[in-house]
Amino acid sequence: MAQFNHAFLVTCEHASNHVPAEYASLFAGQRSTLHSHRAYDIGARELAATLAELLDAPIFLGETTRLLVDLNRSERNNTLFSRFTKSITIEKKVYVLNKYYFAYRNNVKRFVSACLKKNDSLVHISLHTFTPVLGGVERNADVGILYDPARIREKRFALAYREALRMALPGLRVRRNYPYRGVSDSLVTALRKEYPPTFYKGIEVEINQRMASQQAARQAMEVMSDVLKGPM
Repeated sequence: MAQFNHAFLVTCEHASNHVPAEYASLFAGQRSTLHSHRAYDIGARELAATLAELLDAPIFLGETTRLLVDLNRSERNNTLFSRFTKSITIEKKVYVLNKYYFAYRNNVKRFVSACLKKNDSLVHISLHTFTPVLGGVERNADVGILYDPARIREKRFALAYREALRMALPGLRVRRNYPYRGVSDSLVTALRKEYPPTFYKGIEVEINQRMASQQAARQAMEVMSDVLKGPM
């Protein structure tokens, strides 16, 4: 029987609320905002690191707040720059894009391209967390699995992961393509356009911030690792 080489990749685009010193003046008096879900995905960095360790996979972490520039949005997305940075000059925006945005995304792309040369497939997990309440509306999920329904291997993983979570953590609320659509603008959707579905499988996993620091969240990472290491 033929042997297939599978690779894993873990990324966390909103891992940090750090503001580089040269842009500190743009965020003067915004301490509460910078410590909120608007600035970064609370708890996502630790969960991504846990998953990468379980998979023995490389990890790429966004090291600046998404309020400077959002690493998980395309260049044409009107939320790429936040209300704090929309008004900076074109020259400064180009500098921010080159130093932080393209540096991060190109590093990820180089890794994926290198995997294409030596692996039969790559599973990319982009780890995020979401605020329990948005706009006064409570999100009714603990774990969201985001994927492209048209890509069969992604759908197969989403179904397997949902079922495995229900078996291991029966009280957990698990939903597919929630709280966002799996085909919405993101790093994963950008990579899908560049690599064939037979090779690239991109999944965004969203963990409710209410449980991000709890043992159940780590267990969810352990379950995911087991599913990924099994037959796909």
